[in-house]
Amino acid sequence: MKAYIKVKKDYNSGLVVGYSQNMQKAISGFNELACEVVPYFSLDDVYNQITKEDIVVDYIQQCENVFAKFSVLNPHVDDYPECLRKFLGRKIWRDTINAISTDEGKWSAGWLLSL
Repeated sequence: MKAYIKVKKDYNSGLVVGYSQNMQKAISGFNELACEVVPYFSLDDVYNQITKEDIVVDYIQQCENVFAKFSVLNPHVDDYPECLRKFLGRKIWRDTINAISTDEGKWSAGWLLSL
């Protein structure tokens, strides 16, 4: 297993770093786990090398491209598994922007909206 992680060249130092802070943290974490990290600038550079056992750390569209490569279409990632819901301290549900914007009780109560 390898961890393929999107990187960029830092303009100040010239070093190759994670494309975002989260990607940089992923590099550090995989290094601590002694996992081979393969940095890349563009998914096209490594797309043919990625196997089903590998981990890809990139943005949503690029990860969906990798899922599609292995015939995994529209993968659902449960952000809040049922076993952890009791620790959230709030209710989580799916809704539409229209339903929220037309119901004053939803938008005036200070609900957190995540898209």
